[in-house]
Amino acid sequence: MKRLLAAALALALLAAIFAIGACAAEDIVITNPYENVDWSEYTPRRAQLHTHTTASDGKQTMAEALESYYGAGYDFVAVTDHGLMDRGWAKPNYRPVFKAFWNLFSKKKIHIQGLSEERLREMTEGVGRDGRGMLRVPFGIEHNHPTKKMHLNSWFVDWGNVIPGGDRDYAAVVRNIDRKGGLVQINHPSDTRYIRELDDGAWSIDDYYIKKIQRLLEKYPALLGIELKAETDRVLWDMLLSNLAPTGRNVFGTATSDSHNWDSVDTRWVWALMPEPTVENLRECLETGAFLSAVRIDDREQPMITNIAVQGDTITITAEHHSEIRWVSNGEVIAAGETLSLTENKAKLGAYVRAEIAGEGGTLCTQPFLLSYEGMPEGSPVPRKFIDYDGFFGSLRMILYPFIWVMDAIWAQRWK
Repeated sequence: MKRLLAAALALALLAAIFAIGACAAEDIVITNPYENVDWSEYTPRRAQLHTHTTASDGKQTMAEALESYYGAGYDFVAVTDHGLMDRGWAKPNYRPVFKAFWNLFSKKKIHIQGLSEERLREMTEGVGRDGRGMLRVPFGIEHNHPTKKMHLNSWFVDWGNVIPGGDRDYAAVVRNIDRKGGLVQINHPSDTRYIRELDDGAWSIDDYYIKKIQRLLEKYPALLGIELKAETDRVLWDMLLSNLAPTGRNVFGTATSDSHNWDSVDTRWVWALMPEPTVENLRECLETGAFLSAVRIDDREQPMITNIAVQGDTITITAEHHSEIRWVSNGEVIAAGETLSLTENKAKLGAYVRAEIAGEGGTLCTQPFLLSYEGMPEGSPVPRKFIDYDGFFGSLRMILYPFIWVMDAIWAQRWK
């Protein structure tokens, strides 16, 4: 009887330990943006979402810029000239009134030169690249073109052509792109007077600026997140995630070259993870976060993720050409290594975690994994009383639109 009782107690103890471990693992729910990615079958497709030509302030013609990206092996390119919608690579969009308006603010002259129909067909079919074609991301444009800092990119919807931007106004663009069914991001968000470098090397970001962007993320699903160009962009990214992740709202970080010349063509890009290279698949990747953001340091091998596995309370990343994998939450590196145990690092967790894969040739960022668990930090929603003064006054420019459209229509007829 004593032996039977001892065995029963041992089994009960083991069951209790197992139950405690299972509860600890199940306590944290992970939302994985790569859940539907088949890593054994999907091919990473290189996409450039922000580039310029001589149609605005770039140094390459559209044809030269596209040839540069084609030679670099890109699968998708969005031509995003300031205030001028990309409506085709063989017949680039050109509006006379835009040229006149642009020249009021810039000494650089606009020059339009697209691809020939034959060369467009060759690029689409992948001639010289073993059939790996390069596709156009439709309706690329960078908004707020007369201003020096506050810019936005949008794609997939024909809105914003020749519409002048308003200084520090994001709201008008995001609102309209959301209504029309497109996608939009905030470009180079650190290029603003609201972010300042302090004497000790740290950065100060005005609370107003954070709320300004956060309010738009709360209201409009079309706003994917922010562009990653400077280190301060990552600081802002983590601040927005800390505030919004507890509510279930993800914020994606997109690496782009913002290329204006030959040297900047292949510096930053995204790897979109998809079964077949189609524009529809690219859009789905951007909407769901099934992409990676890459930054080139030099021409050595670039790091690449080959698998992401989420099991219980752990996330494991398998990668090549890398030296370190860092895990970031609440803006701090909380662990390093291929596998992250959320339970073991729970004391340092926020409502999200993301990974940075460092290599000799560059770095790679995953999109955030959202977390849900008892006792996690609460978010900080924007108060209802918050007023975006920049957006309000910037939207007053709407009264100029009818005049601009009439001028454009008259001028376009004369130009034809």
